[in-house]
Amino acid sequence: KMGTDAQGNDEVYNLWKDAKNPSGIWRKTTLASYESNNPQWKTVLDVDELSKREGVSWVWRGTRVLPRARDTMSGGGKRVTR
Repeated sequence: KMGTDAQGNDEVYNLWKDAKNPSGIWRKTTLASYESNNPQWKTVLDVDELSKREGVSWVWRGTRVLPRARDTMSGGGKRVTR
């Protein structure tokens, strides 16, 4: 059962649920791989494994895609924003 997809930069994220992973696997792939016939997914977070390891019943509540943050640094006593 495929969940909602989220895109950020050149990556696509997806929550995958099936009989083996009822709580879900948060995974990602490149945009090019996603658009292919056989996307190659990389697990970011296995919710079922985390629940088992920590002894807590974790529930996936979703994600938020935030706008790109600006870096603010201090260099030589002057405020620098990139």
